[in-house]
Amino acid sequence: TEMVAQLAIDALRATPAPSPIAVDLGTGSGAIALAMATEVPHAQVHAAENSVDAFVWAKENFAEVDAGNARLAFIDLAAAFAELDGTVSVVASNPPYVPDDAIPLTVETDGPGGVRVRGYPALVDESAAVALRVLADPAVQVEQHRRGLRRLLLLDAGLATARVTTRWSGTQALTLASGPYRTTDALVTDVQLAAIDRLVAEHLAGRPATEIRSATTYAVLRAVVRDRLEDAVHAVVTDVVAVLTAARELDVAVRASNSLALLAATHDVRDHAARLVHDGFVSATGADRLPHLARYLRADRHRLTKAADNPHRDAERAWQVHQLEDACTAVRDRVRSGPADRSRDAALDEVRWMLEELRVSLFAQQLGTPAPVSDKRIRKALAEV
Repeated sequence: TEMVAQLAIDALRATPAPSPIAVDLGTGSGAIALAMATEVPHAQVHAAENSVDAFVWAKENFAEVDAGNARLAFIDLAAAFAELDGTVSVVASNPPYVPDDAIPLTVETDGPGGVRVRGYPALVDESAAVALRVLADPAVQVEQHRRGLRRLLLLDAGLATARVTTRWSGTQALTLASGPYRTTDALVTDVQLAAIDRLVAEHLAGRPATEIRSATTYAVLRAVVRDRLEDAVHAVVTDVVAVLTAARELDVAVRASNSLALLAATHDVRDHAARLVHDGFVSATGADRLPHLARYLRADRHRLTKAADNPHRDAERAWQVHQLEDACTAVRDRVRSGPADRSRDAALDEVRWMLEELRVSLFAQQLGTPAPVSDKRIRKALAEV
């Protein structure tokens, strides 16, 4: 309630109207409406309630506060304040629509003009906490709920940093310390997020994260994560060590490449490595994709060796990759303004990894790729997005 009230107050204060109008639907005790009225005294606040018990309670609170800019009405929420249509700056509502043991898949209410408004509740990751938000798009709901669920499991069932680091060998600890993370805690958190992501995906077996909405389904998932998390984290750490080892070896090769003929290649390789290995790269890449990063970095090292023998050929192949990267960026920019689409986003993500495999195919074919890849295949995939 305090969070909703503060959001409503901030929104009212940001309204340029000299006397903005706010509506609180299902006011309950009247706390949100009265907070808006007292904190933003130049606003006009209208509160509606359709529960007799709640209305009596709200009426007493309104009388005690005696805010002259607040009005309380006992009325059907769907028909409340029709005379205000088109004039309201802020609508607040904190109704008890969420069952005690479940998050609904959708919620609905009547908006201005009788338009039926549908929302999609989801857990939302706020780093230090998890919030419940009602979102406007079901595709966004699924992705945000996945991230929120992952964070909730970390907060609820995550391992202490010391418990994770005690399993590291001396070599692992030194390699991990050389990575892009600012602190060991940050690294361990990111590794656990990636491990939890993998465990959740295995548990759901292709079903959307929104399948976990009740206390019962969450308890089952939490038990799975608690039972398997430590080993899953250790497996991810092993892959991270391999990636950072390859990154260190590539950095040595880049520093040793001091030929002017290799200047473009070394800059491209350095930029590519920075896109692969950065603060947060473990969970951003995902546990399943993580082992491939070491191969991509080794491919960059092979590229430098080959480029020394034939800089012109390297430049031609780099131009081919950059043309495809630009085409992918153009498609991403084009679809960004449209509605969220899970299948489209997954297709674009797949193209991103196809581009990585193309680099291997062009610059270090001897390392191999898990599937055939070519300029033509990538352009076809982009055309189908």
